[in-house]
Amino acid sequence: MRVALIWDSTAMRSQQVLSGLCRLADAEARLNLRRFDAQAADFREAVTKPLLAWKPHGVILRMDDAQDLVTLRKKLSGIPFVAACRMPAGIADTMVVGNAQEVARVSRDHLLSRGARTIALLVAGRSSSAEVLTGLFHQTVPGGPVLALPISTAQLRSEPKGAVLRAAGDWLRSLRKPAGVLTFTGEVAPFLSRVCQKIGLRVPKDIQLIGCDDPDVCMACTPHITTVIPTGEQIGEAAMEAMLRHLTPGATPPPLEIRIQGCTLTARGSTGQAAVVSRSTARTVDLIRAQATKGLTTSKLVRASRQGRSTFYKQFRETTGTTPGKELRESRIAAACRMLESSSATISRISEQCGFSSANYFAQVFRRHIGQSPGEYRSARRG
Repeated sequence: MRVALIWDSTAMRSQQVLSGLCRLADAEARLNLRRFDAQAADFREAVTKPLLAWKPHGVILRMDDAQDLVTLRKKLSGIPFVAACRMPAGIADTMVVGNAQEVARVSRDHLLSRGARTIALLVAGRSSSAEVLTGLFHQTVPGGPVLALPISTAQLRSEPKGAVLRAAGDWLRSLRKPAGVLTFTGEVAPFLSRVCQKIGLRVPKDIQLIGCDDPDVCMACTPHITTVIPTGEQIGEAAMEAMLRHLTPGATPPPLEIRIQGCTLTARGSTGQAAVVSRSTARTVDLIRAQATKGLTTSKLVRASRQGRSTFYKQFRETTGTTPGKELRESRIAAACRMLESSSATISRISEQCGFSSANYFAQVFRRHIGQSPGEYRSARRG
């Protein structure tokens, strides 16, 4: 059986995926693999024509830009396509991807340990992928700022300019500093690093950056960019397993999406050093996160700190950049977001359980923080 590999990257991350894929293929004598280089300037001449002439039984691909695949998919509509990355609807029969929610959680925890006051996400490229990734990010960081930037791979690799520079720059300036920004694809964090240089924001003092997928380009930046890397070889193995199931008569077809658990964060200069947090403030933050919805008040926090009110407020603001009252409200809003997404309780009941004095006050605070009413938020998340 002939299986075509369409690859557009030689980065270390992509090579790990390819390694896992080929290792499993080596054990299958019936397979004949051929790689087509999607980085060529003329996709039709370098990929489409020779691939159609080779007449593959299946295609495994890993590409940032799916535009060239639309026509190819139509010409090869009778064979399975497996993507070792996320793809727009209609391209792949099966997508094997890292667990974006796990990446977001690991990144969030790291950025918070570095003193970030805002956790944000920038996604670039396809609108369909941007919507999916935004939803997964908001499961981990409810209401976190997101910018979806419709930009090509070529633009990401070039100097930021024009409307793209203005859009990214204005968004970065709007974030509460220091802000931690996560990106899910390899070229985006280095692009943001160049945007910061252009508009005078400092990395990591103003903007802390975490990249994903491609440590090669992240190491080429100054400062080097912190990366979160899902397990590439497992993604490659799972992609080949999915293809074998597609090609085996009578086998149960694999699902549309397969998520691979496991990722590694490598901290570098773009996220700076860990913030120095006093024991008293650390205990207060832990108390807020554990009991924000259980009748906790700022007066109770002051008593628990065993400090005078003015000393407590001054130390808390110097350490966290915010006030205890605002931290309480944000923790309650985060809890409300989770309940709106996962439970069928009424909005009045959620307001009560999250520690708000009334449903009207809850609705006002929620809209101010999230930009939607609680009902609108629930409807949007449940689709």
